[in-house]
Amino acid sequence: MEDKELKRITAKLRQIEKMLDQALELSSNDKVVDRLISVKEAAQMLNISENKLRNEIRCGNIKAFKTKRAYKLSYVDVLKRVGFDFNQKKQNT
Repeated sequence: MEDKELKRITAKLRQIEKMLDQALELSSNDKVVDRLISVKEAAQMLNISENKLRNEIRCGNIKAFKTKRAYKLSYVDVLKRVGFDFNQKKQNT
């Protein structure tokens, strides 16, 4: 395997590990705190490119907030899109 391919796979695994850590943290908390996240962070969570995400926002398929220069997305909305089930979480706590 080439070094570039190995680096790409390693970076992707780190992303997945970060998402799993966030999901574990959410499942251990009673309350999910919403915050605004960047297009880059949301694209990583959704496993799509930043350009694809911006196009989806412009088309109205994904809700976002426009700041002076950039879009921001609700962390909770993105979690819902990746399949985090808040109702299931509430039942388990």
